Amino acid sequence: MIYTFINVFLTLILGILSPFNFSSNEAADSTAITAQQTPSISVVQKEDPDTVLIAGKETLVYYLKSLDRQPEYYPDGNTGMMNFLSANMKFSTSCYQPEGRVVAKCLITEEGKVESVEIIQSLAEYEDKEVVRLASMMTFKPALLNNHPVASWFFIPIKFKNKE
Repeated sequence: MIYTFINVFLTLILGILSPFNFSSNEAADSTAITAQQTPSISVVQKEDPDTVLIAGKETLVYYLKSLDRQPEYYPDGNTGMMNFLSANMKFSTSCYQPEGRVVAKCLITEEGKVESVEIIQSLAEYEDKEVVRLASMMTFKPALLNNHPVASWFFIPIKFKNKE
């Protein structure tokens, strides 16, 4: 059985998530990536920023409610991120290939670099590590607050499904 992911929904919501939304759009191509519309998890919304240590310096990390602009994958926004994930995803060669979702919480710096990645919804060790690897390779246009770049949270849910 060839293991592929067919659904990737890239939430560009920074730390304050209403339920993630996914819906199936079956495509002939086994590597098709599509958005979905079914609720799964939610994170409590916060208005105040977190204080996080970045390179030895206390930094405010903002959530969606506070921002003028969310971070955006660079280059090419959502389309670019989906292309990047599709081209760079490595799949397990194990006989056990779980289906489900991995959700990563990323800290995006004022420079648009991914400072840290935390798995907040786990699937299996291999898939979790692969999502962390991919998220760590990404770059972003940083979030803006009062027209100044700021550090922010960014969530990436990736759904894995066996090819039938």
